Amino acid sequence: MQAIRRFILQEHRLVFLFCMAVMMGPAIATLFAFDLSQSQDCYSYLGLAHFDFYQNPVRRFRVLIPFVAAVINKLFGSVFSKLAPSYFSGDFGLPFSFFVVNISLMSYYGVLIYRYCKLYGLSTIVSLFGLLVMLTCRYTSYTAALPMADSLFCVVVAMVLLGLKEKNTGMLMVAIFLGPFAKEAFIFIAPLIFFYSHI
Repeated sequence: MQAIRRFILQEHRLVFLFCMAVMMGPAIATLFAFDLSQSQDCYSYLGLAHFDFYQNPVRRFRVLIPFVAAVINKLFGSVFSKLAPSYFSGDFGLPFSFFVVNISLMSYYGVLIYRYCKLYGLSTIVSLFGLLVMLTCRYTSYTAALPMADSLFCVVVAMVLLGLKEKNTGMLMVAIFLGPFAKEAFIFIAPLIFFYSHI
């Protein structure tokens, strides 16, 4: 029991849970209310999760989140479908699988922001306040809720900035690998690694 308590009460895990708790309400409300059929972005990523690669040529290479969501839907989709509100049209299992992936990634993004703030000597309270600025942004709830892949790009950008500050080789290598699959805009982030990192 003590080991479990120590595991849960570790600082960064508490921040992760804090981020998820703050985003959960607005994000789930967004998922319930948003008409997915009206968004070409959502249509493309849902198609990729069904392994349909005849999608928008810009988005069809962002496969990591759709593939993970597809696996989660395969395992738990039937359970997720029972959680769907009566007014939700269409399949709910796959969009909710995207929700699980994206809110987890955005919570981890929050942990990275918190760590970045702490590296600059900010107190815990001030770091959490800075974190709340991101968590309560309208775009954050959309990123966490909808079948899109922007959450991974947010994580990659934060990993690059934190990796540079901490001189964390492993974090930078992961960012280099994930970046091209997250978003093509990584090409504008990559020079930071090449010119300012220690590797």
